[in-house]
Amino acid sequence: MSSPYYTFYTDAAGTQELTPPNSLYLNNTYTFYRLNDAVNHPFYISDVGYEQASTVVTITGDGNPLSGIIHTQSIVVEFNSLDANDSLYYFCTSHSNMIGTFTLLVPPVPAAIFNKFVQFNDDVEISGNVTLNGVMTTTDKVGIGKETPSVALDVSGTIESTSDLVIHGDISGSGANLRNI
Repeated sequence: MSSPYYTFYTDAAGTQELTPPNSLYLNNTYTFYRLNDAVNHPFYISDVGYEQASTVVTITGDGNPLSGIIHTQSIVVEFNSLDANDSLYYFCTSHSNMIGTFTLLVPPVPAAIFNKFVQFNDDVEISGNVTLNGVMTTTDKVGIGKETPSVALDVSGTIESTSDLVIHGDISGSGANLRNI
């Protein structure tokens, strides 16, 4: 058997592979169980290493670092104080050479969604996607997106600005109004 040794899925049927492969978001809680009641290669996870109990990851459920999980057993993994630079190992408790590492990801910053009247009286920088379903007024500089045009602004209301209005990226919307007063 060769690395990565296990395949991870996001659905109970095992049809939707984890994307990106072998990557976990630090804000999520994950449940791991064996597909098809597998008994070979008992599975476990640790933030310390092979057959070691975790110190900063909470693991509850069946199995342990020495016996792993098989058949219908499962474990739930919650992140406490890990960051993207830390390591999280997965391994077969029967074979010390079957060990891999998850890539830990910081969750993406959610998009800004404004559904009502929004007013800013100071400088504003928004670096994610923006959806505006109402009116936004500002008396100071507004910057939406980064200098690389990859951010989208979806406007179905009105944006009024009495100062600089800088938008990097695509603008879309039905009946969108952008005014610099």
